[in-house]
Amino acid sequence: MLHIIRVDSNRENMTIGALNALKKSEIIVGYKENLRMIEDLIEEGKIIHEYVGDRVHLVELGISMNPNKEVALIDCEDPETFGLANLFFQNLGKHDKFDFKIYPSVSSISYGATLLGAPLTDFVAIDLSSDLTPLSEIKEKIETSAKSNFVMAIYKGKKYFDLIKEILLDLKKEDIWIGLVNNTNCNAVKLKDLNRDELDLNNILIIGNKMTYIENSKLITPQSVVIIPYIHPLTKEFYTNFINDESPKGYNKNCEYYPCHDMSNQQCDFCYCPFYPCGDGSTGGKWIKNKNVWNCMDCTWIHEKKVVNCVKPKIKEIFESVKDLQTKKEDLLKIRRKCIFKT
Repeated sequence: MLHIIRVDSNRENMTIGALNALKKSEIIVGYKENLRMIEDLIEEGKIIHEYVGDRVHLVELGISMNPNKEVALIDCEDPETFGLANLFFQNLGKHDKFDFKIYPSVSSISYGATLLGAPLTDFVAIDLSSDLTPLSEIKEKIETSAKSNFVMAIYKGKKYFDLIKEILLDLKKEDIWIGLVNNTNCNAVKLKDLNRDELDLNNILIIGNKMTYIENSKLITPQSVVIIPYIHPLTKEFYTNFINDESPKGYNKNCEYYPCHDMSNQQCDFCYCPFYPCGDGSTGGKWIKNKNVWNCMDCTWIHEKKVVNCVKPKIKEIFESVKDLQTKKEDLLKIRRKCIFKT
């Protein structure tokens, strides 16, 4: 039985299954620096084979030691993502059928994300450690992912950092948040403020999308949540007028509260936000602590002209009554998300 086991410097990330497999293995195979991470977990009497060479031959060595033995092949990369498991399956066809099992731990991307906060929703993982990947392929992956508003988790991106930054700046993404995790650093900064010197060879870059934001020093890419609102009498009055095409349009400087947000050229088409409460801080709103009240004071997004031009026709298509603020909340949140990415 061949056991392919991932380990890293954080031992809490190893699974119980991996520890049990290590315990019952008779032969332990791996690079010296990887075996050193688990030396206190290896019982006396085990056969230890420290390997020096390329990773393909390391896999072949583990397979060759396997007949009638319990063999643990130790990997320090994510075996199910970038590590030895890929090489193992690519070489499996050379050999007769035998028993094997792969033991993943918490991936470096998942672990890095938890240090930063909660930046991962829909995301792509890109490995830039291979010297065999053409530059054109790397560029296409970064551009396509960024244009599709995926969060990107980039593994070992220092070598191509200048290219990554150039592509993202060309796509007008200088203000997106970047989470950086490496051996000496864990922080989040705007793309325009991130320097190559802050990266080491084992870095993970988590590149946010348009909805990624910082709150309480943590990087967050929000998931959509449906919070059914209480319809305030003033909200009811406003949307009754809205349905009848009698609500304000553009600047309503006759309003005694204009502008009610700290912004110039405030649009008043949505004096009462149709998405309230969205529970999503990416546009500036936030919960008032211990009050269960969503505060929109710092959110000016719905009052920008380009946003109104995106949201208003879509709202008109689905809005039939004031009750739709409650009954069609999911459809409204889809409109909100679509217009966030568009604007």
